Amino acid sequence: MPNRLAGETSPYLLQHADNPVDWYPWGDEAFERARAEDKPVLLSVGYSTCHWCHVMAHESFESPEVAALMNERFVNVKVDREERPDIDGVYMLAVQALTGQGGWPMTVFLTPDRRPFFAGTYFPPADAHGRPGFPRLLRAIGDSWAERRDEVVQSAAEISAQLARVAAALLTGLRAGIDETVWEWLRDSGLAHLLAISGLHLGLVAGLTFFVLRLLLALSETLALRRPIKKWAALAALVAGFGYLLLTGATVPTQRAFVMVAMVLAAVLI
Repeated sequence: MPNRLAGETSPYLLQHADNPVDWYPWGDEAFERARAEDKPVLLSVGYSTCHWCHVMAHESFESPEVAALMNERFVNVKVDREERPDIDGVYMLAVQALTGQGGWPMTVFLTPDRRPFFAGTYFPPADAHGRPGFPRLLRAIGDSWAERRDEVVQSAAEISAQLARVAAALLTGLRAGIDETVWEWLRDSGLAHLLAISGLHLGLVAGLTFFVLRLLLALSETLALRRPIKKWAALAALVAGFGYLLLTGATVPTQRAFVMVAMVLAAVLI
């Protein structure tokens, strides 16, 4: 019988609509159930063309035994990173902070108030290559939640505080060097936070592109170039930044966010 993902439009979520896992899409319903049943949340993030996402799905999410364990101990939430880059960005910071690396599928265990306390990426069906088997991990996390709740909550609080500091640093870095009028628009629209939490990749590329843009504009002013030439210089900087995003496999929402902000900055600065 199809689960709750059957009503979604994301190709990735629809790939998991027939799993025996009782998946929820991201939303209040899942976290309300977690609070009501006093269960942790298992958040799984991936995308439709991710090889290891498909491997883990076949090994674990399609297994009736593993699904039964997931359904018994957790409220399970599936997210398409291409549909929700904001959620992906926030929890990828947690994965990187806890493991020193990132990747997909992303596997994060959350308290019912959405704070992460354990995170990783791909987990095999049995212990292998220095990674715990997914069923063993599920039992260990479930036991910790039931028997050592204070430690889990404290860990979640510490991780959340660390992520808040990282996000604040990224936001501060994004703020530096941007015209006050432009910054106010970014802040009020919420795009500044999207840029800050969607990951270092977008923030660095956008920052470098805008730096090159301002450099080219300053140079054109110094050389007293005509306005059409300045526009071409700005366009070259923006195209270079967007081209880099394409070549490095940035998601479509990330590309759209970059283009939208770039267009506004170009309009204001030129």
